[in-house]
Amino acid sequence: MSRLGTGLLQEDWLHAGQDILRVEGVDGVSVKSLTDRLGVTKGSFYHHFRGLDDFLTDLANYFSGDHLSLIFDHAREEAKGDPIVELEAIRRIIEADDGYRLMSAMRAWAKSNEVAAQSIQKLDDVSRKNLVRIFKDMGFAPQDAKVRAFMVHALGVTDVDRTFPGLSYEKLQKSVLDILIS
Repeated sequence: MSRLGTGLLQEDWLHAGQDILRVEGVDGVSVKSLTDRLGVTKGSFYHHFRGLDDFLTDLANYFSGDHLSLIFDHAREEAKGDPIVELEAIRRIIEADDGYRLMSAMRAWAKSNEVAAQSIQKLDDVSRKNLVRIFKDMGFAPQDAKVRAFMVHALGVTDVDRTFPGLSYEKLQKSVLDILIS
């Protein structure tokens, strides 16, 4: 990532875009909302991006970039061979970054944008592969591992607030994971 003009990296712009996306959805992402958030002029935006469409393409691709695999790698390293600890570490890392809201916003955007849809597909592929591996590492047969991975994935893509009003996502997730690992 290059540092041009204001000292901001492209990654700084992408993080700002993700912050806006989490709260307002893709319709809230604009050159103005980005520059206001970062406290810079529109000119600095154009040092990094040709326009908003260019930025949105980069934003969609950034979501499923290398940092996604790094989440799984970091959790695996932290777990030191314990798949239950690894699963909990993944949950904690994603939750700490408000990743569930970002995933929800990305999925909504993916319904109307091919690049966002490809990014979600990549996320799903990486997640599925890692979740199946984790459940196999727990000793589950391949088919059982796939079913459990599907259930964790389904929980991750469910709009819990709308589907189960008044139910805490974190409590639901912990309960489901407790059931799946037993």
